[in-house]
Formats: sequence, C-alpha cells, structure tokens
Amino acid sequence: MHELSGKIDRATKTLRVSSATMSELRDIMSGSKPKKIQAIKLLRNATGCGLREAKVSIEAEFQNGKDPEAMPIAPLVAVKSITVDMGRGDVILSLEEFHMMTLVNLQSLGLDEVRKLIQFHDEIIDCERRVFSMEPTDDE
Repeated sequence: MHELSGKIDRATKTLRVSSATMSELRDIMSGSKPKKIQAIKLLRNATGCGLREAKVSIEAEFQNGKDPEAMPIAPLVAVKSITVDMGRGDVILSLEEFHMMTLVNLQSLGLDEVRKLIQFHDEIIDCERRVFSMEPTDDE
C-alpha cells in the first residue's frame, strides 16, 4: 500500500497530514498537559513547514489561537476500499485487492473489461496522489 505523506497546500493555505499524524497530534494536545513542543516538531516533520507556521497552526488548531497567519491542519484523504460486483454480488476490496481480483478474473471478464478496470484503478491512485496528497505525478 502506498503511504501518504504530509504537505503544505499553499493554494488553500492548509497543512495536510496523514490521518495517523492527525490522531497523534490530537493525542499529544489533549489532556490536562498538552505537549505543544512535541506537536510542533511532529507537524514540522510531517509537512516540512517552518517553526513559526507550525507554532501558530498548532495554537490555532488546539488552543484557540488567533494568529491570522495560522493555517488549518487537515488530514489527507485516502481511498481505502471500493465496492465491486464481478458477477457474484457486492464485495468490498482494498484498491490492491481490486487490482488483483481484476487480473484473476481475466478469463471471465474479458480483456477489454479488465483493461478498463485496471485503468480505473490507476486513475483512482493518480487522483489520490495528485489531488489529495499533492505529490507530483509523472506528468508534472
């Protein structure tokens, strides 16, 4: 499975982090003694943002900070599964399982249908990379 890494989305002025990093930030900043320095370090490592960007964004997100330069912290979107019906009813598959099941069912589906399904799989992966994780694609 491909990993999503955090980035700074300059177009929307948002710090994007993986859902695991977002959960870790919430854990670090919750409770009676939030660990702001640890949260700032985590955010900087995840996104590559500067110290000030991380500090004001952590304060705004978790401590009601009001700095106008603070960027929202938001999770990256990841496509986890897809529901398909290959002739035997609905089946929920991860994208990797979907790719494999398409190839396994080559004889029953036919070459043209498999080609379309593999292309669909690749487009989902490319969209996730390009739109949600903001990583460069082969075209860029």
